[in-house]
Amino acid sequence: MKVRDLNYPHPAGKAAVYWLSGREWAGVILFSLAVSLAVHFFVLSVTSWWWAVGIFFTILAFCHFAVSLPRDFIFPMVLPIFFAVQHVAAAVYIAEHPEYGIKWQRPTPDEYAQLAALSLACLYAGVLLPMTSMSRRSLLEQGNVQASAASTKVFAATIWFGIAVRVVSGTGLTNSLGIAFLVYLLGRISYVGIVGLWITRSPSAAGYTVLVAIVELLSAIRSTLFHDLVYYGILALCLLCWEPRKYKFITRWRFAVLIVGILAILVLQSVKQVYRSKSWQMGTMARVSSLVRLVVDSALAPKDVFSEKTLGTVADRFDHSQIVLLVMETVPRYEPYANGETLYTAVRSSLSLRMIEQGKFVAGGGLLERFTRYRRPDNTAINLGILAEMYANFGFYGAIVACGCYGLVVGLLWRLAAVLAKKEKLWWAWAVFVGLRLIKVEDATGEQLNYFIKAAVIAAAVIYAVPFWRRTLVNSPRMLRPAGARYGA
Repeated sequence: MKVRDLNYPHPAGKAAVYWLSGREWAGVILFSLAVSLAVHFFVLSVTSWWWAVGIFFTILAFCHFAVSLPRDFIFPMVLPIFFAVQHVAAAVYIAEHPEYGIKWQRPTPDEYAQLAALSLACLYAGVLLPMTSMSRRSLLEQGNVQASAASTKVFAATIWFGIAVRVVSGTGLTNSLGIAFLVYLLGRISYVGIVGLWITRSPSAAGYTVLVAIVELLSAIRSTLFHDLVYYGILALCLLCWEPRKYKFITRWRFAVLIVGILAILVLQSVKQVYRSKSWQMGTMARVSSLVRLVVDSALAPKDVFSEKTLGTVADRFDHSQIVLLVMETVPRYEPYANGETLYTAVRSSLSLRMIEQGKFVAGGGLLERFTRYRRPDNTAINLGILAEMYANFGFYGAIVACGCYGLVVGLLWRLAAVLAKKEKLWWAWAVFVGLRLIKVEDATGEQLNYFIKAAVIAAAVIYAVPFWRRTLVNSPRMLRPAGARYGA
């Protein structure tokens, strides 16, 4: 019997497509099919088979990610998983318990179930399609690369610079100067140093990863927004799985780690509203104490966490079906199809500066009232999300195709990063920084493009300004050095 070497990117002695062998594909497909049918027949009261299709692709995307996690850098595959959670899993629960929705007093229409299931399938396929040939071999053929003192100093300086920027951003000075978004981007440049340390297998990689995790946690506690903490946690898991022998426990028990992470998100969501109401007048340490107390109380009372009321509240927080349904009721009955107008505006705005174009796209829900006639509560950032915006532009079938095209764009960018990384693996560090926001499906395309383009500009500026990055990535691009070679030597 052959035993798979954890340092080998694919099952030993077998060809792999999208990082899974034929037997593994058969296994995850049959498991996903069995779960979706069991949920459809024994759990749900809604009768549409499209819910079963959506659940099938939800389970398939999750299992595909988990099984292939130790074999390559598959962080972009989080996109269809997030889409599935917000448009299928949470939507199913709201369909079963409509009293927890913001508006609906009836089960979610079958038409939405078909739209969500087909859009998820197309998005999932779009992300993977450009990686067909790349997935037959590892994108991270690192060898025994060692970090030099020079490269480690650059990565550490990058991490501390990002942390310092985030400390400054907490003073409120950036808001008064109108550079809050620029500072937000510079604060996330720490990720470049983290990924660089892992690629060069620096002994300090794990320590700095924990340090940035603490910074993300404190930032989430201060802002009461936990999105970035979740994204960083998933990125850290991908990085830990780059060293399958050193972190064998995490690699072998990755399904359990992912499930624990999901439960942690569930607990956070269940206490977040109470925490926000209590924390506005507290200092940082008081907020930490308050959150820890709420989380511990919830963990000690699992019946409350998994109660119908708590799950309904959490599902309502994640669910985007209600927004899509509002759009489906409004467009084209009260508001005509945009026919790509919002996408054009997103591109134009992302390429301009607010000081030049006063009518620039505003993040946080500018399109919501137009296409749903729903007035947001004060100081609440709610936006259409990818599926709702595509429906508002192109209608039912156009939205399905457009979601597939969005996934294809992400897949093509993923492939571009992989091609660049064939010459120099440190391109992965900047690919993570530039493309991080593209997996956030609840934003409008304007917000995602704005992040992507401005992050790319910052990346280009730093690469050309810092001699180490210019020498490594621009002046002499080449394949990763063989064992014993050092960066910066």
